[in-house]
Amino acid sequence: ANYGVSVSANAVYDLRSSETIRVGQNDVSVLVPYPFWIRGLPAKTDSPITQRLTYVTFPWAASLATDTTVLGKHGLTAQTLIATSPYASSQKDTINISPNAATFSKEGLSSQQIVISASGPQQSTSNNTGKFIVIGDSDFMIDQFVQNNPQNLAFGLGAISYLAQQNSFADVRIKQDVSSKLVFRSSVEPSVIKYGNMLVAIVLPAGVVLFRWFKRRNLRNRKY
Repeated sequence: ANYGVSVSANAVYDLRSSETIRVGQNDVSVLVPYPFWIRGLPAKTDSPITQRLTYVTFPWAASLATDTTVLGKHGLTAQTLIATSPYASSQKDTINISPNAATFSKEGLSSQQIVISASGPQQSTSNNTGKFIVIGDSDFMIDQFVQNNPQNLAFGLGAISYLAQQNSFADVRIKQDVSSKLVFRSSVEPSVIKYGNMLVAIVLPAGVVLFRWFKRRNLRNRKY
């Protein structure tokens, strides 16, 4: 049934708030931003689901859309729980997700909704209210992303607690330190990081080779 919240057929990318990944071959690799692995930011700091979170990692997520007319027919009120930074957009149809080949347009950037919750009026005969949560991604809870960002697990447990109307899962504490989010202040910074890493990977080995070459040349020219 259609309750007024839909998942779009696209892939969201964020040029400012995203994870970095390691790319390269053999012994040479660099860290580069990967906009398809977005760091979703809490849109509501007073929500019991997101109030203790700084960001949640969503790989290859889709954006969400709401229809207020349909929501109203069902007596539902929707609110955005997690969204991208304002420097995000989406791609659809043919999408290249390869870190080395993916391209990202900087036109028409705006915040994209990733997690939406909706609830109805409280029933007079019960303390329960009808409610649901729609998430534009299903991979955020797999081991790879939970281990790299424990806040993913905290968000998942918080969502289950909210829907089950109990606090038992919300009391589960994150047992790993969580790194702070990296939000770029300008569109130039991701390129600086990318090409800076590549430059270091080239210049450092070349410097070592030149140093050893000069040292060996000096030894050959030394008179005993």
